[in-house]
Amino acid sequence: MQSRRILIVDGSESVRRALETLIRPRGFDVVSASSAAEAARLARIAAPQALLVAARAMGPSPLTALPALQREPALAGVPVIEVDRVQEITREIDDGWQRCGTASRSLLQRLERLVRSPWKELGSSLDAGPTTPHPEEQAAVSGDLALFPLAPMLEWLAKASLSGRFALRGSSVAGAIFLDRGAFVHACLEQPFPCDDDDEAFDLLLTLRRGRFALHAEPLPASLADRERRPLMGLLVDHLRLGDEAAARGSRAAEEPTELRA
Repeated sequence: MQSRRILIVDGSESVRRALETLIRPRGFDVVSASSAAEAARLARIAAPQALLVAARAMGPSPLTALPALQREPALAGVPVIEVDRVQEITREIDDGWQRCGTASRSLLQRLERLVRSPWKELGSSLDAGPTTPHPEEQAAVSGDLALFPLAPMLEWLAKASLSGRFALRGSSVAGAIFLDRGAFVHACLEQPFPCDDDDEAFDLLLTLRRGRFALHAEPLPASLADRERRPLMGLLVDHLRLGDEAAARGSRAAEEPTELRA
């Protein structure tokens, strides 16, 4: 029988209790930890199938704790589900189980999909080029760009030396950034048009302010094996600077007709 053990990591006892109250009745075996260190210790004993981390767990951002957790052998390959609607879930639980609302149902559905589907290495499918991101339950890290802006997320990925396909999807822009131990390898677009030009794709992906991200810890496609590895932070700073300069030029150009009339 497939394991249904979930490890909840959050510094707030009330949040841990609310999440436990939500998922235990659905047949999940729940283990809770108040810190990254405790989570690593419990993971060696409990061998969880998924890790639940609330959006404000363990300080300003759970991302500060994830590198330490992902270095723990007992958590290698264990998907991380970011719970970004904790307050809604808590209110729904306080209202009573019979009134379980949309935030609670959404989290339960993600957990149910996890236990029904085995997690596989999906690197071979990447050779086909830009594709729709795989379901987030198969991601090592996933979340909402409204909570975790893209530039800080990229900085964290670089500092944590993570590898894989960092998929991004907004309402009009979608694509992926391929990483190797925190270094930039390749960027590509699926929307608004297919594009494999690194700089053009990276520029458009940086415009995303709302949408979802998911890091899939997959082997790089064979076609990218010989690509130059570039420092991700240096590339990010350069592109942000060029974007600011282009915006400043556009602003000056828009003001010129008014100045000439004056």
